[in-house]
Amino acid sequence: MNLIRLIPFFFWLTVITVIPYPVYGAARQGALISLQTLSPADQESLITAIQRARKDYPTIFTAVSQIRENLPQLDRVKRGLYPVITPLLKSLGPEALYPVLERIAVSDVSSDDLTDSAWSAWRASLLEAAGMCRDERAEPVLRAVLQSNQDEFLIIQAAAAYGKLASDQVVDLLINMSAEAGPKQLAILAGMGHCRRLVIAQRLAEILAEKPEKQTALVVAQSLGRVGSAWAWQTEVIARCHEEVPTRTLAARALITAFTSYDRDVRIQITHAILVVDHPSTLDFIREQKHRSSPELHPELDELRNRFQKSPLRVKSK
Repeated sequence: MNLIRLIPFFFWLTVITVIPYPVYGAARQGALISLQTLSPADQESLITAIQRARKDYPTIFTAVSQIRENLPQLDRVKRGLYPVITPLLKSLGPEALYPVLERIAVSDVSSDDLTDSAWSAWRASLLEAAGMCRDERAEPVLRAVLQSNQDEFLIIQAAAAYGKLASDQVVDLLINMSAEAGPKQLAILAGMGHCRRLVIAQRLAEILAEKPEKQTALVVAQSLGRVGSAWAWQTEVIARCHEEVPTRTLAARALITAFTSYDRDVRIQITHAILVVDHPSTLDFIREQKHRSSPELHPELDELRNRFQKSPLRVKSK
């Protein structure tokens, strides 16, 4: 009799032991894409990795869930247009990769408790957090988001997160997508600046050399500034690819060459990008461009030279 009474206890103990993680519903819908968007192999790999990570880092999954639950409160106390979420996710460290990927692609569909701005901020922050990990295991998920139908704001975040992986596969896809005319093109170009590789700088320089219309020029100039950023290249994770010198040289030359091709609005953006790149030969490049330019443009180039010499963005180690 006593043994019979213990059967339910042993049954639930077995269930808890065998299934220490949630069993996802058939839809498996994340905040940005559904799991079915991935290939069958990538689906299986992602679910297996999430289950393993949930066993290894249960407190991180709990922490991400807590941030999600606190979004209405974070939204109420925000000081700008969007609640600040990314620093909270970043503070969890690299172990947050799979809890974040789970939210992006597997299980996070309800936005009924959030304003549109909070829901958008949450999804963008998930992408930013995934990108900050710079972990190639995130590639299938980030690629699927990038190729999905999202608004421009989220495509920019997806391209930036994807670009931070900086692998050859990532570079190839970004370059191919940047050549596809359509609603995503500007967003792809905007996000490409976070992929600090020489071939990305070459692609952006080629576009700027074609003298595109104003909006494209503004976006490409900003991305070239990011690709060649002197401060970014001082970080160990970015410097590891050993492409700093040619990448920053190409970015600086392309920006200075384009400077005289546009009106004041675009020149302001190009100037800022040149200051961000902060190449040690910038003054030489400006001098060369002055020799190639008509006299009426010389005052503008002299002003650029003065701005560079007085720039607060200069890297102090130089």
